[in-house]
Amino acid sequence: MLLLSFTQQVISCELSLLRTSFAYSWGPVVWVYCAEMFPLRERGRANGLTTFTNWFFSAIVGALFPIASTASLMGCFIFFAVAIFLGTLMVHFCLPETANLTNYEIDELFKNKGKVAGNTDKLLKADELGVEQAV
Repeated sequence: MLLLSFTQQVISCELSLLRTSFAYSWGPVVWVYCAEMFPLRERGRANGLTTFTNWFFSAIVGALFPIASTASLMGCFIFFAVAIFLGTLMVHFCLPETANLTNYEIDELFKNKGKVAGNTDKLLKADELGVEQAV
C-alpha cells in the first residue's frame, strides 16, 4: 500500500485542480480563438501556424518542467500561477468578445481593432433574442 505524505497529497490535489480548471477554461480557448481571429482567406495557414506554435511551446514546457521542478518546485508553481494571471489580464483587456458574431463580423472586429462598425443594432438584437434565434 502506497502512503503519500501530506505535501504529496496537497500537490496531487493542486495538480488535479489545475488540470480540471484548465480543461474547462484555457484549454479550448486557444483553439477557438485562433480559429476566429484571422481573415477568412488566410485562416487555414494561420491556424496551422498557431497550432504548430502551441504544440512547440507545450513540448518545451513539458521538457523543461522536470529540470526546473528539481531546482524549485514552489518556484515552478509560482511561475505558472503568474503566467496564468497575466494571461487572464491580457484576455480580459486586449481580446474582443466574439460570441454571437458571424465570421464576417469577426473579420471586421479584428480589422477595426475591437469595434464592430455598423452592426450595433444586430448585436443588440442578438443579445435580446438569444443565441438560438440570432444565429
